[in-house]
Amino acid sequence: MRKYFQLIPLIVGILAISAFLVFKDKPNSEFQSYALTVNEPIIIDHTSVELFDRIPDSYIQEASQLKMLFMDRSVGSNINDGLNCLRYPSSDRNTPNHCKRYNHPDPRFSVDPSEVTWTRGYDRSNFDFDFFYDTWEKMTENFIRAMDSGQYPGEYDVYSFQFSYLNVTDNDTIADASNGFFANRPGDYNDVYDLERRIAEHPDKVFVFWTTSLSRGIGNAVSRDFNNQMRQYAIANNKVLLDVADIQSHDPAGNPCYDNRDGVYYSNGNISENYPDDGVDYPAICQHYTSEIDGGHLGSPSAGKIRIAKAIWVMMARLAGWNPDGLPAPSPTNIVSPTNTTIVSITPTNTPLPTFTPIPTPTPTTAVFTPTPTSAQSGSNQIYVADIDNLSDNINSSYFRARARVYVASDGQAVSGANVYGTITYNNQTYTANCSVPTNNSGFCNVSVIVPTSAANAVFRVTSVTANGFVYNSSLNSDPEGDSNGTEITLAP
Repeated sequence: MRKYFQLIPLIVGILAISAFLVFKDKPNSEFQSYALTVNEPIIIDHTSVELFDRIPDSYIQEASQLKMLFMDRSVGSNINDGLNCLRYPSSDRNTPNHCKRYNHPDPRFSVDPSEVTWTRGYDRSNFDFDFFYDTWEKMTENFIRAMDSGQYPGEYDVYSFQFSYLNVTDNDTIADASNGFFANRPGDYNDVYDLERRIAEHPDKVFVFWTTSLSRGIGNAVSRDFNNQMRQYAIANNKVLLDVADIQSHDPAGNPCYDNRDGVYYSNGNISENYPDDGVDYPAICQHYTSEIDGGHLGSPSAGKIRIAKAIWVMMARLAGWNPDGLPAPSPTNIVSPTNTTIVSITPTNTPLPTFTPIPTPTPTTAVFTPTPTSAQSGSNQIYVADIDNLSDNINSSYFRARARVYVASDGQAVSGANVYGTITYNNQTYTANCSVPTNNSGFCNVSVIVPTSAANAVFRVTSVTANGFVYNSSLNSDPEGDSNGTEITLAP
């Protein structure tokens, strides 16, 4: 056991994962979660914190009306303090000093005062915190048993539990391919498949997943692997993800931070460390957010708990209907309550979590062409691709949406009801990428795949087009703009 584990108090627990936030219909309310209307992942990470100041007043109000319970160890209490800090403007006399500390014992890690400055109050009176911890298996079991008994959601619109960074130590099995959280093991109560069976019982609710919090010493292989598994799972299954590990492991300027096994001397004024460099950089909490040597409590400076509290408000506003990306979003003044809404969930198999395979998600677009629709049962019997457009955009610093709009025609006329099949290739790997729905009356359908930014770009290729009464003739494929050949196009934001 490394020296830093000996220094971590048993009660220390930081923010964790697998937070499953669950919404229920509010009595006498027209609230409907945006996540119930959009079939794609919603990712809240370090790049999302800057959205906090852009949340419209109407969505702040909608989010504040949701009754929420979140459960965690001691750092959950730190986050609870952060939410309390935001109840008043930072200049208000009711705002405690612990909310506004920007100096660090080591001046290299002090933050700009703007990090702990805000101009209005955010009413979190409906957000409750409870202390909750154990091994990761037992936490999962206890949470599921509470779901089975009907204890959750109880009176809450939103409830959650979070694994601590003490659940991702070197000795934990949480990321193990055969025995971890994402492995489908015999029995019940202790993995994501068991949770998903309960999620499927609540199709009108939204479950939000979190990555774990991090400490200066954890950063390790287990925390890295588990958090990557969680990101892959959330994206592949269209989940809502609050990526706390990403927020904590990037300083306010967006620079990555790594563990303290770096051979660099550090002192917080009381104790010091100079662990040998192990030659591996694992994402860890930035010293800008904690003054601890090995741990990761938030509060001195204050920027860590304030940034996570801001991220929670961004997430809650998103779930209340706000879409800062400008895509169609329900208005909080005219939303009807959902009926028979389903949430994407996995089907258990006897295999561990598969390697990340992007899946297509539908994307509303505006057609450029206005051809006359042709029924799939009439006209020429040869169909082809008459245009492919690149509509890719960035999600965050880690991923972008590789989007393609495909136009199917026959004798120059749009064909509706055609199914377009294809592949997308990046980083020397090829994945299935089909249109999520058949072509509409204008002949268009859309492919949308989440791609790591490390891929730089991706190549989408049409492999087949089918429609009742038609034969696909790929030799007729074309593109009037010349940005593709009608069969392949490079996708990049």
